[in-house]
Amino acid sequence: MDTHLWMQHNDIRYAPISHEVLFPNIQVLELSPEEKMHLRLGSTPLSTPQENGKYFIIYDDNTYGLLEARD
Repeated sequence: MDTHLWMQHNDIRYAPISHEVLFPNIQVLELSPEEKMHLRLGSTPLSTPQENGKYFIIYDDNTYGLLEARD
């Protein structure tokens, strides 16, 4: 049984799937408003206290990007 909510845009039919379903092992990194602005302006690197690894960034309730924390 198809449990996805199908959507239509012009002649394309698709089922939106969240990043949590597609990549359940990648955590969301919570950023301060200042850190989010830093990223929106294209400034890198961003200093975080997180362990090395990949993290999703959420901005205005939408997935904003995928970041990698390294030494």
